[in-house]
Amino acid sequence: MSFPCRRRILSDFSGCFALARLSNLGASVSDGTVYSVMSRIFSNSKEPLLSEATLVRRVSSVSNRQQEAGRSDSGARSETLEEVRARIFGHHIGDGLRSGRKILAKPLIGDQVASYYPEDWFAGDPLLLDVEAERYESRALWHGLGYCHHGGIIAMTHYYAGQNINWIVSRGEGKRLPKKVLESVLGRTNDQENSFINMNMVSATGMDAIQGLEPRAVWEFFGTLSSIPRPSFHEERVLEWLKEFAQKRGLTWDQDKVGNLVIRHPGTQSGVEAPTVIIQGHVDMVTEKDEGSVHDFMSDPIKLIRDGDWITADGTTLGADNGLGVVTALAVLDTPKDSKDVLLPPIEALFTVAEETGLVGAFELDGSMLTGKTLLNLDTEDWPDIFIGCAGGGDSLLTLDMKQEYIPKDSKTYALKISGLAGGHSGLNISDGRANAVKIAADLLDRIHAMLPHVRVCSFTGGDKRNALPREATLTLQLSEPQATSVKAKLEEWNQEYLKEFGSREPEIAFELTAAALQSHTVLAEQDIEALTTMLLSLPHGVIKNSHAMDGLVETSNNVASVKMTPGDDDATSSVCVVQCSTRSSIGCALERVRRTIRRIGEGCGADVQQKQAYPGWQPNPSAKVVQLCKDAITSTTGTTPELKAVHAGLECGILGERIPGVECVSFGPTIRGAHSPDERVQISTVEPFWKATLALLERLATVRVQ
Repeated sequence: MSFPCRRRILSDFSGCFALARLSNLGASVSDGTVYSVMSRIFSNSKEPLLSEATLVRRVSSVSNRQQEAGRSDSGARSETLEEVRARIFGHHIGDGLRSGRKILAKPLIGDQVASYYPEDWFAGDPLLLDVEAERYESRALWHGLGYCHHGGIIAMTHYYAGQNINWIVSRGEGKRLPKKVLESVLGRTNDQENSFINMNMVSATGMDAIQGLEPRAVWEFFGTLSSIPRPSFHEERVLEWLKEFAQKRGLTWDQDKVGNLVIRHPGTQSGVEAPTVIIQGHVDMVTEKDEGSVHDFMSDPIKLIRDGDWITADGTTLGADNGLGVVTALAVLDTPKDSKDVLLPPIEALFTVAEETGLVGAFELDGSMLTGKTLLNLDTEDWPDIFIGCAGGGDSLLTLDMKQEYIPKDSKTYALKISGLAGGHSGLNISDGRANAVKIAADLLDRIHAMLPHVRVCSFTGGDKRNALPREATLTLQLSEPQATSVKAKLEEWNQEYLKEFGSREPEIAFELTAAALQSHTVLAEQDIEALTTMLLSLPHGVIKNSHAMDGLVETSNNVASVKMTPGDDDATSSVCVVQCSTRSSIGCALERVRRTIRRIGEGCGADVQQKQAYPGWQPNPSAKVVQLCKDAITSTTGTTPELKAVHAGLECGILGERIPGVECVSFGPTIRGAHSPDERVQISTVEPFWKATLALLERLATVRVQ
């Protein structure tokens, strides 16, 4: 059975999608057609998720109306609800679970893609409810596995009866797609005559940002990885993609209870007799975005942008930390087992989860999955340097219970926003002297209290991630109009003071007081906001001590990372304020000394202080054999001798050394700047030598016994 290219117009924020079929179904398909399962999730839809029963009834109604209208084969009878249910769900995704927009959003693997639309799917969409409402109020998202999703483009591949079925979704009317562009999207071409795409959309989604870059495999895998949402603790989709990758190549894999995944490659040529080597990276990413960005890290792809010698993202973190390490491991695993060109030892590629939220995956790793005693961590960011040590760290949560009181009748609600700060990694950038939006907000509040002793505060929020320097903070205040005028005048003066102090590092810092869109009905008790202000002003932030043993290395630091408020047990009369601090040190006793100080400050201000066990640092061992081999590999690749360094950040090597007894570690990677902020970018010219050095090191490990 064969079908021509078809297009269907669907609604989106700024226009329509044209869905074009790129290849035909083989004649061996019987009992109807194979249909892609693509479900739209509407983040702002007024209608709740469809139940399975509702979805089945709608599909049945559409199918039967089409038959009555003569669109189906003559003599065909109407389907029963149970037949429709079986056709849509089969044994794959039914089981009485909620379906429609919710269950069909789950990634489906290969031949698990089930039948969904009736044959004349373009004639009636059972989920198309209100075109205008969807166009202006909703966002259309499509999910499937084996996809390459970049902004508005989805290339979806699955297999049925030995045939590839590829789809592209593009904005606007379709245009023919040149072969080289299609290959960069799909990695292959099937039916060139039936391929359509809007070339403007290719540019808009960022696929062209990585076009022509080398090594091709690394960048193509990075493009696909960037399409898969992967916040910490939500790595399910990327892990399924990795399993599918392994299965298609005949590679074995294991997974522990927290989600850490190991994919094995037997090695090539004589390397199969060498000791096993572990290549390690984490699959989660920090999710920071610019103010005003509508990006949803739970569903939207990262939009890639090329800026000279750099790849960055459109208003969000890029995920090069540690996406470049992950895709480099995949490019190694992609080597054919019978390759005559690449010499590899046996590989155990370890993909850990939830690294960015306290190294959770490494802490909970089941070390019995691994046999290797040499580990290459691909999670550092200063090419071509080699890292052989890192800081340990531990978090502190300071919780204040705060009473709410009714607001004065003669005041209005205003929002005081601190914005424009650079932010960045709380370990790597802590020594740069960047400002902290939370600390600034506390200072401004203290100054406003000095001006207006009885000013009332509705809320105080700022920062986000524990390992990111706070870029923004907001105070919600109750002010009369004359008070607001006075505060605005002082903010201009204070803004200039901060620019004078931090201007070379923070040229965009800005303070703004505006009328709040929503008027608050309550304010925080004065004694409670006084306690919060005192606590925030007292907590240490920044570099506390530099190393005496290694020039240029921060030894101990603390990041006042965030302030968040939630309703208390009684929503009307109480709130809970949680302040998070992230402390780092390469010396354990120094780390705990700072954490004791934080506890004293918090408890002195009436806060409940919770501190989990700190994670260990990674003690440098420059005499390790893998360190010398790595140094030789980079030198032979670049012609320069790399430096051996330690980093004031939390790498997983220290923890993995405890989980895998006897393992020797080394860490290196391409140059990345602005990690953990929307300024994150990777330097293109460092990726290819990094890749070549990785292969050179693996070749040495395939021929030299390290253990």
